Amino acid sequence: MIVDDQKPVRSLLAEIFKNDNWDVLLAVNGQDALEKFASDQVDLILMDMKMPVLNGLDAAKKMIEQQKEARIILMTAFGEDALQDEAKALGIKACIIKPFDIATLKATANMFIND
Repeated sequence: MIVDDQKPVRSLLAEIFKNDNWDVLLAVNGQDALEKFASDQVDLILMDMKMPVLNGLDAAKKMIEQQKEARIILMTAFGEDALQDEAKALGIKACIIKPFDIATLKATANMFIND
């Protein structure tokens, strides 16, 4: 699942992962992602940190409460160490800093989907 409030980012990431034959589910914010997470089989979540309605970190907390083994990669424009430490302490697999390198993002996603 790709979760980002910016449509161009969602569209770009969807195209990239669909080209690698992934089934892609899209969500526009953390609340939308939670609803889809509860009703669909989701193997990996690429989620923006800063979004309206429900931010990525709060949505990730709720997802991990529901499914401890949830695979979540947070994408953020903020590289604060404390935020990344908090995310990893929750069980979030990785934090990717925007703007990100597509090859790095794909490699990170593939590493966690294949573990």
